[in-house]
Amino acid sequence: MSGNTDEEENKHRCEEERNLRAELKEVWQEESPATAKVTDRAEEVDGKIKLRCEEERNLRAELEEVWQEESPTTAKVTDLADEVDGQLGTRSCSEDAED
Repeated sequence: MSGNTDEEENKHRCEEERNLRAELKEVWQEESPATAKVTDRAEEVDGKIKLRCEEERNLRAELEEVWQEESPTTAKVTDLADEVDGQLGTRSCSEDAED
């Protein structure tokens, strides 16, 4: 049940962040049209990064399926590594892209 609560809390935080970004964007548009253009471009790039992260997660899932078919031991190691990464928060998409 706590996972569900965490997910709801995360969604709420994301919604709050979107609202604050929208409010900030309005202020910037009033103050500086150039700043508004930069903000729009930053949001576009951020959206592309999120899309790539989703694609990466899908590819990792496919790769894990192949590994599970090939080697149950490899699958167990992969599951453990994913669990540890999740608990430690040691791998983000941007960090993986740098490697």
